[in-house]
Amino acid sequence: MFRKSKDKNKKSSEKSSVETSEKRILVIGHTLKSRSLKSFKWKEFPKDYNIADYDVVIIDFTTIDEPPYHKDHPIESDYLINFLSNPENEMLLIGKPYHFKFKVLDSNSTYIIDFENLFPFFPAFIEAQGEEIRDVVKEYSYYFSKVKRWNRQLKYKTISELRKSGQGINRWSSEKMFGSDKFSFQFQSIANTVSKHPIAVVFNFQSTEKLTAKVVCLPKTTEIPAIEGIKLILKYRYGFKFESKLPEWVECFKLPEQMEIEEKISDLNNKKFEIDKEINSLSIRLKENIKFQELLYESGNILAYTVHDALELIGATVDRTEKFQDDGLFTDPFDRRYTLEIKGVVKSAARSHIRQLEDWKEKAEVDNGWKGKGLLIVNAYKELPLQERRVPFPDDCVNKAEFEKICLLTTTQLFKALQTFQEGKLDRKDFWDAIYNSNGICDLPELCEN
Repeated sequence: MFRKSKDKNKKSSEKSSVETSEKRILVIGHTLKSRSLKSFKWKEFPKDYNIADYDVVIIDFTTIDEPPYHKDHPIESDYLINFLSNPENEMLLIGKPYHFKFKVLDSNSTYIIDFENLFPFFPAFIEAQGEEIRDVVKEYSYYFSKVKRWNRQLKYKTISELRKSGQGINRWSSEKMFGSDKFSFQFQSIANTVSKHPIAVVFNFQSTEKLTAKVVCLPKTTEIPAIEGIKLILKYRYGFKFESKLPEWVECFKLPEQMEIEEKISDLNNKKFEIDKEINSLSIRLKENIKFQELLYESGNILAYTVHDALELIGATVDRTEKFQDDGLFTDPFDRRYTLEIKGVVKSAARSHIRQLEDWKEKAEVDNGWKGKGLLIVNAYKELPLQERRVPFPDDCVNKAEFEKICLLTTTQLFKALQTFQEGKLDRKDFWDAIYNSNGICDLPELCEN
């Protein structure tokens, strides 16, 4: 059992157990939504955080999935000793205190961290399991009503056995706390197994001049989540009250200003829905328009697909089937047929591009009976800004196109046509007549006239 401290300390302890406003509470291992206490998940627990600023510290070790992010102890030993030095403080530990290893940088050795070693003494628990729980101290009955299984028990049944074994004593921590290794410790069982081994204890330390805070070791609740178990502790042990859930019937009673605000929020949410809907629609349209900028810098299939989309926007019907080896067959709005060749090149167009188009024309006519106007669309000097680009079609290319009655068109001319079309100024008949009737360079406006 605990030795009695002075009466005024006892009274103060009893008083503070019900007056939560005087208790500064810290919970480590969970985040609790309350302005009346401070809480952190393990991975969010700040380094060098001073737990000695609080009267009650509740630590849940069951929520550590992996070692905390600090290389050293997440809880500083000096802050822990300062916390324990106040006999009116209380620390509750749920589950097995952490024990893990870190690899030392540039070394094969490991660095072992034990939370238990921060204490002058820590009772030695061993792995065991069972379901029978007896001799529960009334003060903790609310908690053990939610514990139906346990997996750790104290190695020794009594304090005399524990003292005789000397296990759990850390002389470094005792020197730090008491200035010597001369101290005593007391513990009391909170709940036992059938064989009278404690599965939960409360203990503290005492020297000739100092009595320390109480440390309570509890198993994890099995019938409710650990966080709900902590809420029970906060409620029954410290009189802590979480905000109640709003009953449905309360909705019948509202202040005029509350109703006015709710109506405004509802109206704004409705407007927000419509705005979000419009933004989504505009975003889709924006994406459809942005893709046409690919006419100015792309090559290969990406350029070919964008050219197809641009021609369709201005009224063409494009056969996109992949059975043809050319870059597409299409008809304009006036039922005139075309065979396409599309190129994106870092230099100018080449005579070979026209020869390739002639091959596609002949193949389409022989294999599919398609006799169409040859149209070579080129994105020349595609890696240069438009103002720095040179003549897209050299003379030999133009001469060959004129002889073969092939139209030469640049992707920048096609982009300019899209601009004019969206401005509502494009005469589609003039546009398609210019392409169909051109043998050689097409006489359509350029995006940037040199």
